[in-house]
Amino acid sequence: MDNLFMMALLFCSCLISEERFDLTDKIYNLGDINFGIVTQVKDYSKALKCTNKISRFEYLQYVQSSIFSVDYINERKDLLPNLNLGYIIYADCGRKDTSLAVVTKFIEGADVATKSNVNRNNITISSKYSVAGVVGLTTSTKAIPTSAILSYYEIPHISTSASSSELNDKYRYEYFNRMEPGDTRQAYVMVDLLQTFNWNYVSVVWQVTVGYQMVMTDLFERINEVGICVASHNSIYNNSTERDLEEIAETLIANTKAKAVILWMYSSSVKRLFSVLERKNALHKFIWVCTGVIDSVYKSFPNSLKTGMFRVGMSLNLSEELKDFLSERTPFNSNGTDLQWMKLFWESTFHCSWDRNSKNSCNKYKTLPKSPNYFISVNNAKYFDAILTMAYAVNSTINQYCPTVFLKASKRTYLKDHSRCLSGERILKAIRNSDFQGMTGRIRFDEKGNVIKPFVVKQIISINHTEVIAIWKKETGFQKIRSPFRPIPESICSEVCPAGFKPVPSYKVCCWYCLECLPNQITINNGTDCRTCPDSTWPDSLNKTVCLDLVNNFLHFTNPIVLCLAIVSGALIVISLSLIYMLFIRFSHTQVVKNSSKELCFLIVSGILVCLATIFILIRKSTNIVCIIGVFGFHLGVNLTFVPLLMKSQRMFTLFRAAAKCQTKVPVARTKWQLTAVLVLFLFQVIITGGMISFSRPVARTSMPLLWEPYSELYCDIPVLTICIPTSYNLLILIGTCVFGIVTRKLPENFKESRNICICALTSIILWSAFLPTYFLTHFNLYKGTLLSFGLLLHSIVHLTTIFIPKVYAVAVVKDNEDFTVTFRYSQKSNPVNDSTMLPLSG
Repeated sequence: MDNLFMMALLFCSCLISEERFDLTDKIYNLGDINFGIVTQVKDYSKALKCTNKISRFEYLQYVQSSIFSVDYINERKDLLPNLNLGYIIYADCGRKDTSLAVVTKFIEGADVATKSNVNRNNITISSKYSVAGVVGLTTSTKAIPTSAILSYYEIPHISTSASSSELNDKYRYEYFNRMEPGDTRQAYVMVDLLQTFNWNYVSVVWQVTVGYQMVMTDLFERINEVGICVASHNSIYNNSTERDLEEIAETLIANTKAKAVILWMYSSSVKRLFSVLERKNALHKFIWVCTGVIDSVYKSFPNSLKTGMFRVGMSLNLSEELKDFLSERTPFNSNGTDLQWMKLFWESTFHCSWDRNSKNSCNKYKTLPKSPNYFISVNNAKYFDAILTMAYAVNSTINQYCPTVFLKASKRTYLKDHSRCLSGERILKAIRNSDFQGMTGRIRFDEKGNVIKPFVVKQIISINHTEVIAIWKKETGFQKIRSPFRPIPESICSEVCPAGFKPVPSYKVCCWYCLECLPNQITINNGTDCRTCPDSTWPDSLNKTVCLDLVNNFLHFTNPIVLCLAIVSGALIVISLSLIYMLFIRFSHTQVVKNSSKELCFLIVSGILVCLATIFILIRKSTNIVCIIGVFGFHLGVNLTFVPLLMKSQRMFTLFRAAAKCQTKVPVARTKWQLTAVLVLFLFQVIITGGMISFSRPVARTSMPLLWEPYSELYCDIPVLTICIPTSYNLLILIGTCVFGIVTRKLPENFKESRNICICALTSIILWSAFLPTYFLTHFNLYKGTLLSFGLLLHSIVHLTTIFIPKVYAVAVVKDNEDFTVTFRYSQKSNPVNDSTMLPLSG
């Protein structure tokens, strides 16, 4: 089957040779031993024929470096002595069909280094070789079909740049060798580079060709092995349009987190893609990891280099002699075989003509313009070493099998007669055994014909500056790598979630987003889940993996509000004690005091003192005992102020009603009865409060009012019923006081005590109506104790200002001998008596 395939392939090549390709388009300088050299040189037309246009200086350089290499070998006395090395250079115009056509000419061959008819697999083929070996056929696309034919006819072939892994198949490509270690190894170097910089989220752009398909398989297998994720996988074809490149650029830009991009394309495709990205101002946003093709591209984009471009390949250096040879060679100082192609290049570059009568004569352009398009390519070193390798192999073969050739005068005839001396098999063996120092370093080959060389990773700093940052060897990997970044940029889909976050898978492979745990949660199971901390604990601030106890906040005198409450409460206690002294000791003999029911007033002041003393209980650190005492003090203190006030207003109302009916004896208005009623109502509140505390006991607790803040408080947890039921009882008493106060508000004409009681009652209703909702709606429990204290403070102030301040004013300002009778008036509608009835309000 393989034989039939080869015959068909050779037949097609012959057709191309005769009909589509001008095989006279070559340059040559024949010698005793000749090498075939195939390179692109010329452009190709849509008619599938080579044109006379040479648009790229790089391709012309390969021809010139080949000529330089042959001349260098001929000048050496230790290499092929007494023999003249020649060459035949064909232009394949960058097409595999024309490359096949060229190969047929080497097979149809001439008269040097020949081999007689060979019977191979029962197929007799007349195969006279005109060349000892072939150098060139740079791309894998061209090397794969041509090397199959050359191997079939036992012609050694050394490619300078063909890197496809398919060419490692020595059953089909036995005679193939190359100056590249191979794509698979290069792909491994790229993946190792990504790992070194922790770039685990990348994009890949590659050119769909026969040579690249296998390496892409190897690349993606290696990427999957090491756990690197591919954000986008983009393919470029030879016929890809500008719109296709726009879509690829948009895809790369859309995956902004994948900053590292692996490029595996031809230089022309890279240049087109870079041009699109530069127009979008996005070229500098990526870290480009490229093969050696970038050498002929990056200088065209000097403004977009942001140190994010890496070249993975062999270390290539040109000798100064070759640099000078290539840079100084022009149509005006060269008489070599390449002159005709140099003139074509001059015409293509300057759009001129060598016709002296032309308006734009090429004679006036003595040198090339200063431009990145006309740089000296380091790939010329590969051509030099490839030709030098072939020369060493031929020299070794002659030394081993026919050393007398170096001594014969008629070398051409001798070689023809002893063609078996330079058989392809022997030359191939010598190539594989090569070990010498070339322009690119030590030259050795493995069993598959791949040159054994370390890979060098270069960072492209600017168009004139590249820097080696790492060297990679198959045995050791990266020996040493110097980070070119400060800091190293990231190319990751998702970062490791920080402390307090857990990963949540995204729709993209290998991507997730970090969901922050609640502020009061720690991460568990190696940061993959969250768990809520118990009350009054909080996650540690460093790793968010341990719940730590919080320091509880409680009311303390260092708090400005608490301090103010304590100071004001203390002042009011002093004022209340002063009132007791003034009203019930110093001025007890005055008629105002006598007419004010001293016993009831004393109880009101006592209730105020209980309320003020309770404030000091409520604003201290909470304990169970403190909470119980605080609740008792709150309810009983308020009750002890409301109940006597109720009795005072009821007494006035009773006396008014008695006066209206002309009654002089009113038993319920007597002091004894009043005190008994106060005691009963007060004891009832004691029972209610004690029962509620027994049923729903207030306790000291810790809590976190806001789960998302590290704030814990120690407070008195007073059940709702323990607050509401005793308070409701006090409000009922207050409402009764208010009713009596309203009815009797116009009775006294002397200092209006009934009106003051009414004002006190109404103010207290408003105060506690506002206080109770505020208390229950307060989110911070610690503030509830402050609110209770503030309510008691206002309660005390209201009673002092409305009930006792007028009495102080009366005893301090009004003369003692003034008549302090109180006149009760009632309308004629309620009594037919027109004159007022006077009834003194003595105790």
